[in-house]
Amino acid sequence: MERTAQGCNTQAAWCMHTPHTEENFMSIRALATELYKAQQRVHRLQDRLEKASVSDRDVLRHELRMAQAACSQLRRLMDGEKEPSPFSNNSFKK
Repeated sequence: MERTAQGCNTQAAWCMHTPHTEENFMSIRALATELYKAQQRVHRLQDRLEKASVSDRDVLRHELRMAQAACSQLRRLMDGEKEPSPFSNNSFKK
């Protein structure tokens, strides 16, 4: 799978804008794995920012914001994957 500069799976971003079918559906497990990796990246960047010199902080802050945005996007995807469709077969049963 291709990765972006932020280190997140491009399929996750692609998944947001593509209708879900069996062929292009990203599993909750895969999303959880990507979210975990993104959270690890955020924590590493936070640690580096604490120890960074003044000259390096602006670059690290930018990278941290990008990594946090990637985490937020993956969390939203996870939340969306866990919610049942309002149009599922079970929604019309009494």
